[in-house]
Amino acid sequence: MFLIVYVLAFVLLICCWIWADLEFRPKLIVTVVYLASWLLLFISPYFVIAAQALFCVVIGYMTFGSDWGR
Repeated sequence: MFLIVYVLAFVLLICCWIWADLEFRPKLIVTVVYLASWLLLFISPYFVIAAQALFCVVIGYMTFGSDWGR
């Protein structure tokens, strides 16, 4: 259920590491936030979906700039 959100979040994280014009520290922080979002699975799987959907928006903007989503 909602597997696309999990896959998109992971793919965007990989794209961030490969192509984003960011320093090492923001990439590391984003990776820690991604891993920490999986801890929400102990509360509810819907919280993980919501957190990773928001993560996709943020990491997409960080990686691809303001053209993300157009």
